[in-house]
Amino acid sequence: MGTAGAGRGRLRTAMRFFEDHRLPKPVLFALLMTASLVAMMLPAETLARLRGLSQPLGLPQWLMQTGSLEVHRTAMELISRNIPADRYRQLELERDALLNETATLRHQNTQLQTTIAELANVRRMGLPAHESLIPARVLAMDAVSGRDSMLVGKGNLQNVGKNDWVVSNLTVGAGTHEGVETQAHVLGHQCLIGWVDQTALLTSRVVLLSDKLAGKSRPRRVLIGPADASSRPAQAQPDVFVLEPYGGGRMIIRDIPRRMVEAGQIQVGDLVTSAPDDTRLPIAVVIGPIDDLQPNRDKPICFDALVRHMIDPASLSEVIIVGSAQTDSSTPVPR
Repeated sequence: MGTAGAGRGRLRTAMRFFEDHRLPKPVLFALLMTASLVAMMLPAETLARLRGLSQPLGLPQWLMQTGSLEVHRTAMELISRNIPADRYRQLELERDALLNETATLRHQNTQLQTTIAELANVRRMGLPAHESLIPARVLAMDAVSGRDSMLVGKGNLQNVGKNDWVVSNLTVGAGTHEGVETQAHVLGHQCLIGWVDQTALLTSRVVLLSDKLAGKSRPRRVLIGPADASSRPAQAQPDVFVLEPYGGGRMIIRDIPRRMVEAGQIQVGDLVTSAPDDTRLPIAVVIGPIDDLQPNRDKPICFDALVRHMIDPASLSEVIIVGSAQTDSSTPVPR
């Protein structure tokens, strides 16, 4: 009891000493501010040495990180064990189906964006607002030998009418790998290939300008101009010629004056375009280049020009049908 009492007495004496010698709060605040100012003035290298004092804290931190990772791994194992194998396989199949559907939708979106760009290009060529543009998928080429025609997947349900003109719709198969640059000019994107001859509810039959059997009743007024305007200037008032089907994917322009050929006004490679005098197609659209110039056997003062399609129609996967609310007032031009 005497020892315990002596200890308590010494503790009371010490507490009384500290209370008697306690620093006033203003003095303590001033000391702390002074220490802070001194620490701010010290070089960074001096304080960097104190960072080593925190190294012993790395061990408990590592233990806590390892423990949390182990708990997470154990929880994931327990969750996976609770899923039956057949259910897991079903989820895998659903995941694969969703991935395939996403890829298909992405491809369809790209195709739609391309079609929209093509329609905008045709509209910028000067097509009037009352002319409708109907994109149509090419279903098949004509299986009959000697006929140049195709079946497309749009018909009466989409307001496709007989004698509507048809232009090609292409996606250029070249990109930056082949040196194609942004804003580069592309020729031959939209070309006149034929017209709608028969329509059904969901499909239409397109006759090509080169169809020798059906095209006789529908000659086309055309213009001839240089493919490269820098090679020679185009005529201010170009002559109008008549384009007729020749068969085998080619057309023919007859009775070209020999003087024009000999003077170089018309050459192989010149582009043939439609004359903008048709109510259904009141703009000039490229048909194709002159493939050959041959003397006319019956008229020595004339030449005949063989014209091929700008694009092989058999390679097309989609076309654009130019519909119109107006009636077709164009009449066949006599030979």
